[in-house]
Amino acid sequence: MMASGWWQPRSVRAALLFNTIIIFISTGAQTHTCDHKVPLPTEVIQKVYLKPDRLTKRSTDQQLKIQIEYDSSLDWLDEAKSSLVKDELLPQAIDYLQKAFRVRRQSGPILLSRQCATNQYLRKRDDPHRYCQGPCANITKCGPVVVPEQHLQQCRVCSESGKSCGPTGHPDGEGVARADFVLYVSAMTTERCGQENIVAYAAYCQLESELDRPIAGYANLCPNMISTQPQEFEGMLSTVKHEIIHALGFSAGLFAFYHDDDGKPLTPRSASGLPAYNESIVIIILHDYNSLGLYQWSDKVIKRATRLWDIRGGHMVRHTVHLLATQRVVEEARRHFNCPILEGMELENQGGAGTEFNHWEKRLLENEAMTGSHTQNRVFSRITLAIMEDTGRPTLNPYCDSVRGAPLQLTCRQDQLAVAVCNLQKFPHPLPVEYQYFDHIPGVPVEDLPAYGGAVEIADYCPFSQEFSWHVGGEYQRSSYCRIQENQPATWRNYGAEQYGPGSVCLYQKSPFVMEQCTKKMTYPDWGSGCYKVSCTAQGLLVWVRNESYPCVRTGQVISVSIRMNGWVYSGQLICPTCSDFCSNCPLPHEIPPPNTTKSARLASDAKERQHWVSRLQICAQHHTEAMGKTNPPLQTRSLSMASQGSGSSPGSQHRINQNSNALLGLSQLQRGSSLYSSRKSLLPDHLLEAREMMVQAQGQHRDLIQSIEGLPSSQGPSPLDQDLLLLKATSLATMTCLSDCLHILQLQQVARQKIPLGGECCVFLCVCVCGLFSVCYCADCSALEWLEPKLPDILKNGGTLPSITKDDGKTEGTVLEPLEMDSCDIAGEQEEIDATQEVDDSTPAEEEDLGAVEEERSVILHLLSQLKLGMDLTRVVLPTFILEKRSLLEMYADFMSHPDLFVAITDGSSPMDRMVRFVEYYLTSFHEGRKGAIAKKPYNPIIGETFHCSWKVPKALTPPSAVPKEGTLCASDCYNVRFVAEQVSHHPPVSGFYAECQERQMCVNTHVWTKSKFMGMSIGVSMIGEGNLHLLEHGEEYTFSLPSAYARSILTVPWVELGGKVNVNCAKTGYSAVITFQTKPFYGGKLHRVNAEVKHNPTNSVVCRVQGEWNGMLEFAYTNGEIRVVDVTKLPVTRKRVRPNELQGPYESRRLWQHVTESLKERDMDKATEHKRFLEERQRKEERHRVETQTAWRTKYFERKGEGWMYYQPLWKTAGHSSSPVAPPQNP
Repeated sequence: MMASGWWQPRSVRAALLFNTIIIFISTGAQTHTCDHKVPLPTEVIQKVYLKPDRLTKRSTDQQLKIQIEYDSSLDWLDEAKSSLVKDELLPQAIDYLQKAFRVRRQSGPILLSRQCATNQYLRKRDDPHRYCQGPCANITKCGPVVVPEQHLQQCRVCSESGKSCGPTGHPDGEGVARADFVLYVSAMTTERCGQENIVAYAAYCQLESELDRPIAGYANLCPNMISTQPQEFEGMLSTVKHEIIHALGFSAGLFAFYHDDDGKPLTPRSASGLPAYNESIVIIILHDYNSLGLYQWSDKVIKRATRLWDIRGGHMVRHTVHLLATQRVVEEARRHFNCPILEGMELENQGGAGTEFNHWEKRLLENEAMTGSHTQNRVFSRITLAIMEDTGRPTLNPYCDSVRGAPLQLTCRQDQLAVAVCNLQKFPHPLPVEYQYFDHIPGVPVEDLPAYGGAVEIADYCPFSQEFSWHVGGEYQRSSYCRIQENQPATWRNYGAEQYGPGSVCLYQKSPFVMEQCTKKMTYPDWGSGCYKVSCTAQGLLVWVRNESYPCVRTGQVISVSIRMNGWVYSGQLICPTCSDFCSNCPLPHEIPPPNTTKSARLASDAKERQHWVSRLQICAQHHTEAMGKTNPPLQTRSLSMASQGSGSSPGSQHRINQNSNALLGLSQLQRGSSLYSSRKSLLPDHLLEAREMMVQAQGQHRDLIQSIEGLPSSQGPSPLDQDLLLLKATSLATMTCLSDCLHILQLQQVARQKIPLGGECCVFLCVCVCGLFSVCYCADCSALEWLEPKLPDILKNGGTLPSITKDDGKTEGTVLEPLEMDSCDIAGEQEEIDATQEVDDSTPAEEEDLGAVEEERSVILHLLSQLKLGMDLTRVVLPTFILEKRSLLEMYADFMSHPDLFVAITDGSSPMDRMVRFVEYYLTSFHEGRKGAIAKKPYNPIIGETFHCSWKVPKALTPPSAVPKEGTLCASDCYNVRFVAEQVSHHPPVSGFYAECQERQMCVNTHVWTKSKFMGMSIGVSMIGEGNLHLLEHGEEYTFSLPSAYARSILTVPWVELGGKVNVNCAKTGYSAVITFQTKPFYGGKLHRVNAEVKHNPTNSVVCRVQGEWNGMLEFAYTNGEIRVVDVTKLPVTRKRVRPNELQGPYESRRLWQHVTESLKERDMDKATEHKRFLEERQRKEERHRVETQTAWRTKYFERKGEGWMYYQPLWKTAGHSSSPVAPPQNP
């Protein structure tokens, strides 16, 4: 595509080097969008003079030569990253581009022009040099990089009158020899790196005078996004190539500088030799007017056209597009689309100023590397390279119409090199009319169709099959690209017997793979395709599953797979691909035999079925033999024969036992002194009694192991959340569950054997323990089939619901609960007097326990997910009890105040700027302590009318930020008192109000928050809608602020929390504001929990302080005077809040209200916790119905409705100068 007269693509076929890129997306189908920033005119030096004696005539035989100059910032990287950039990433990218392009005019050494200190310059008639009006700048920069002195021309200056001009200072440097383009490469953490989550960005900085060709540019790699993981290298490589091509000329800022084959500008020039610069180029896109500050191009470069656009319902609308219309691009576009009247190649019209016009239209060239977002299979096409050959162009992905959801419907990318999902999804609102494509989507109501489209906006919402990646705990694990060995799933997660690596491709599955281990049977809910190795032979294509090969005779042929792997039998069906897609030597159509329907084919099928059952029986025998070998002493019974039954029928149904590890099976549930224990003991042989005793010991060791891991300090050494330790805990738990099940089965087996009549024969007695699922015993007459499984409570079978519980009896069917001591709700609206002397230091543990083995509850979660739709509001959805954390949401808001010393210190700021920075510091440090641990748990949903009260004592000598307060510091009278009250003021929508004040410092904060949660696939998003107001009465300042969104990620594995979104802080009186950006984890590379902030003085539009780091780790405050201050959030001491004991609290105070639920969770009795929780929620619903029936309005206690928000009824700014306490209002008569 490069402008005529600059770079010409090589015509040699060998130069057509396709590069595949994988940009990883989550199942939310997110993409990485390129935001190319066109350099400002002040950042680019035009008309750089190159010595004429070094110019040669035009040549099309010279390969483009790019000289890399590394900035010293790369030396700041760690050795692995620096080596990756210098030895692999940049060399490979440059090698590709040098082979892909040849230079049309080659010059000698490149000498760059110096920048002017005043940015004012003159040009003299008949003199090609540029003269600064005033001195030259001390340094000349190309983007963020300082250009070396030896690369610069001599400084040339003119007097103010312009009459006296000439060279000054150092003579010309040596320049860059034997190069056509100089690329300055850096690795700096710039503002763009911090705000845009980009891997790299590049642009040009100087253009030569003859053809306006870029001769110098820069590429900056963001250090925190450089990843050394092999799976991510291809993605970074393609990103770097993409950005360098922007620097070489694919940029909206250079369209006006393109030339034709004769070297003539395609856009008219002014007297200065430059095109007209238009600061407000107005372009109509989607009925919006976008103003771009660019050099104005002519219609010889960019043409505007109107298309008739098909939409749903058979209607057509007019759609305006812009096309790049240079000669070679038109030729290649017509060739590619086989359309001889095509005016050019369409440019992107969405994505903002950095994406629009700087990329090809995503809808038309989905996987082309110069489209505006990285999705998958990135290739540089002939349209970009302008190669005059009809090969290697990108393919257009067809529409897909399966809505992404849980479980995933897996498919293959169009080239069948990656597993993919259709990125069709429902948006919160109907799409623009021109993007409403569908008249029918399976399973979607007609009225909802306008809201459905592809997840990639700049692809004009066209849905396509898109590859994705797996993340655990927020950390990238692997992608779905088949040919990367590192993407091979772990053995215990390889549900489809897949094989990743060179030679593997994506094959469609006709049915889900079944994993069987004797009587244990398991399938994975996400299926439809998988990666398998293929090879080519003289007879055609072979598909390999492990070490078994299956010939593919014809396209679409179904091959039945049955293999043994890791003690399991895997069986499934794959669909053969087209042989010619992967092999050059394939059978001709007449050589392909017809489908075999003869008796021999049926016999072959029967043989495979027999082999399948033989494999199953072999595994059963292996398990049984191992179990018998471990029994000591051996069973003192008559020997039982085991005979293979050949292809005997399999059980007609499969049953699943309870996997709850807390259930003690068999005799472990009985007390030694009970008569039932004695009777059963008499039935059991000695070896089973010994096994039971050993089980008790093992359970104790398991508990000790868990306690040891959870007791590890998080500050040093391995953390309790270390992946290996989590795996050890899960393995130990699974082993104990397995052994408990096995012991129970053996006990039942012994009882059953004693019931067999004497003389009865067992032709087969095969009772195999299958960990965590079920067991089957073939006994007596070989036809009786007895299923032995732990008995489940009837309440949990067939999707039953928990029975109701009333205050009167306090009991449920099958479950005995203590009566709940609950008072009437009639106290709503009455303030309580809080006696601060009754408050004591909180003794609740600071950290929550982990969720245990989440896999145990996987079926519960999957069932829940199957009922949800993307974007669904979860406000009224009841989530499982086991994910609850032992505190109310109101108390969580109080825990955000766990650094009250920083809160009180805000008003100590010596200036408005200082106070704003202090507020930002307090704000950023509050979220870490507000979360109890790294694992995502859900606090209790507050009941309407619920309140929470607490306070903190802050020693006066420790309030300055330079002081280091100590946890547990005692203080008597010489302390500031910070008091807090929160109330749930609304149920639907769920709105909480909270207020805190320090009367001695004349400061208070009032906040109302509406939490709105929605389902996002494998995540849950919670928007915290509302506003807070901080009042510093001493200074007469009010600070308004908002709150970020929270996300619970990886809800099927180990859920974790991250924050995202922008927060605005503003003080109208002082003119200072702050923008805080919580960054969600990027698609590959990068770090978790990143945050950055800018404090700005609005009247002067100047940034006075920048903050970057992690909100749960290190925060760096950088001031404009060069001062840098670092805050380690993890080392900030926590001041314990003071709370009244439960027995002294009011009936609707959080801890007393939820005390039974909390106690049950501490005891890990989820059934009991669920009952108590359900009782509270049901009582709330009954009270709400009663208020509706009696037309009684709800009366809040401490907060009053003010417009769209809620305000504390007696705030400090109203009562300043009077005795005031937010939690001790006057008693009502």
